[in-house]
Amino acid sequence: MLGEIDISPERFVRQLRWLARRRCVVPLIETLGPSTSSRRIAITFDDGYRDNLTVALPLLEKFQLPMTLFVTAGFVDREGYLSEEELGELSRHPLITIGAHGLWHRDFNHLELRKLDRALKSPHHLTIFEGGHGWLSSDLAVEAIEWMEIQAMKSGRQQKDDALLEKIFAKRVAQLAAESGDPAALLALEGLVSDFEGLKDVSEYATRVAALRRQKAVFEALKKERSEEQREERMITELATLENDLGAAEKRGSSLAQLKDLLSNLSRQSNAPEDSSTRRMARRVLRGTIVGSVERVKDPEYQKVLDALRPATRPRG
Repeated sequence: MLGEIDISPERFVRQLRWLARRRCVVPLIETLGPSTSSRRIAITFDDGYRDNLTVALPLLEKFQLPMTLFVTAGFVDREGYLSEEELGELSRHPLITIGAHGLWHRDFNHLELRKLDRALKSPHHLTIFEGGHGWLSSDLAVEAIEWMEIQAMKSGRQQKDDALLEKIFAKRVAQLAAESGDPAALLALEGLVSDFEGLKDVSEYATRVAALRRQKAVFEALKKERSEEQREERMITELATLENDLGAAEKRGSSLAQLKDLLSNLSRQSNAPEDSSTRRMARRVLRGTIVGSVERVKDPEYQKVLDALRPATRPRG
């Protein structure tokens, strides 16, 4: 039986036939570069289901269309998902590009992107906003487009527009005054310097970055953030391990009891009246568990536990 996000092979064939006739299907990475064609499009799959190999790949081969497969690492070798050997087979296929889709398909927009933000040396911009799995606000969408405009001008792919640069720069400088916490101010300043270096004189802001980094309060605040991220990661790993153990008869009872206790505690923390890092973390983990479990876990009793914890309305903040 097809789920609400599934399509039949027959319908997929019709879609591929239409794309092959009317569009230029390219690997995902090629859509990021300059192009004079409005027909360019990419095909992607998420999570790493086994039918990507057994059903989708033969049809893609028939039409000679490339695709990018974003694999959730924690699902590899689990029932219904690709094995490590199958994943290796796909990675060697000329039509397939493999990408990362997180470890456990949870709140990818937080923990893992924060790690990537620190690790990546290439130009990038990360903004984290509170809420569920929903669209970003129009203000953030504009911010993202403005950042891409800056990068296009820095790389030479777009002609330099001094008026536009001045407008975006003035807006970013004005936003600095709204940053209340030292770590937030540091990140905003570092982003400003990185984005406009070579386009504007940012020496004043680079000096402020260096001064903030020498402050003990900033160092301690950043250290606390890292510690909280590690605590969240341990919690996510513990929940995922217990969910996986629901499939083992000898562990199911104990795992289900522990899951009930952990999730009930997270629910209490997420409903705390005052905003705090603990409340925000509890909401992220609880949301990620509830949303991701639909794909990960088929245990009916566990689903009832999650249904009871599912908020009637999405909490704010």
